[in-house]
Amino acid sequence: MAFTFHFGLNFDGGVFPRPMTEQGVFYLGKKSLLRFCEAHLGLAGHAERVEHLRVEQYRQALSRFLTTEPTAFYARSFAADELACAENLLARRDELLLAEFNLASTSPLSMPTRLRILTQIEQHFLIDENGKSKLIAGEADRFQAVIEAVKIHDLPVEKIFINEPLDLLPPQYKRLFAALKARNILIFNEKQENLVSENADSDLDIFKQFVANELPRGEKQTLSADGSLIVLEAARDNDAADFVARLVQLNPKFRPV
Repeated sequence: MAFTFHFGLNFDGGVFPRPMTEQGVFYLGKKSLLRFCEAHLGLAGHAERVEHLRVEQYRQALSRFLTTEPTAFYARSFAADELACAENLLARRDELLLAEFNLASTSPLSMPTRLRILTQIEQHFLIDENGKSKLIAGEADRFQAVIEAVKIHDLPVEKIFINEPLDLLPPQYKRLFAALKARNILIFNEKQENLVSENADSDLDIFKQFVANELPRGEKQTLSADGSLIVLEAARDNDAADFVARLVQLNPKFRPV
């Protein structure tokens, strides 16, 4: 059975208005997209909530590297707070991986100092004799494995609707959707209509000038209620949330974002 899914960065929680349940149709966010792909590519089974273990593994690798290069760029931060330093540098390592920078196989000789050190830490202390990573797989490692698997294996998906501006998505999603498109999966990324008037005198334009303090002083501005600017007032954020949810639900053609 070929599936269809709608992707949004925040679709891991509830999707409102609630979509009608259709067989084979999923609404996937960042975490659920990863789990969906893993389940259908034979890559499932990773332990969740292991970030504290990964941070400790990386802390040990950073500590061992300092024994050979005690003046490494992170030395003072590591001395002040080992775990915080390890957590921060591990996040940078994961970002490089998601941006398709392979620390495990790249030659560090001609790199900037910090990249060279992160690459050496990866290659000297986090790769075993078989070329496999000793580091517990985090979301970045799992996402990279999914992208590589998609290039050679079919995913039982027929259509994907991306509910985000594709060019503004993080690089790993651009790479994944490009790989899926290359496997002849139909990908739709409908551009929203420009709901803001291009008229320089639109309400929104006047408001933007007001915020930027660009309006002539002492002159009262008249708004035209052209729909480019909507201001909501509520006593509590819960009231505002309920109203906006109902507004969108009852007006399907109203797509303010």
